[in-house]
Amino acid sequence: MLEADHLLLATLLHELTRAIAALADPAQPFVPAKASADLVLEHAGDLVTTHVGVEDADLLALIERHMTFDEHPASSGWPGEGAPQARLDWTVPWLLGRCPPQLRADLLDGAPANVRVAWERAAPAHLALERVAFDRQPPSPQSGLAAG
Repeated sequence: MLEADHLLLATLLHELTRAIAALADPAQPFVPAKASADLVLEHAGDLVTTHVGVEDADLLALIERHMTFDEHPASSGWPGEGAPQARLDWTVPWLLGRCPPQLRADLLDGAPANVRVAWERAAPAHLALERVAFDRQPPSPQSGLAAG
């Protein structure tokens, strides 16, 4: 079931890409394009909610029962270690941009240098894009930034 969910989610993400492109295309009628995007998002949201519930109830219990902390991949270091910098330049501001300043500072304090660099280098542009896309004022990229 979980593997089938992953395949369905991949299909929905592909459909969502097309739906968002139609929304952004001024030649496309807005109302039908928005309705299409809303339908795909609703389906994806329902799928993810159900899927995560199954993982929480079943999969995590199995991992806890059969794997020690030292055997778990998350115990081997910060998730950003070894990741390509281009990926970090997008994911780090996306993940940390909405954190409360103190939590962001604490996370950056324990992060490897390439993750801190990704925040310092990419956050201003990412937060500017977010401000335009969502018409809101995101936090300053420097707020809560850990020293060093």
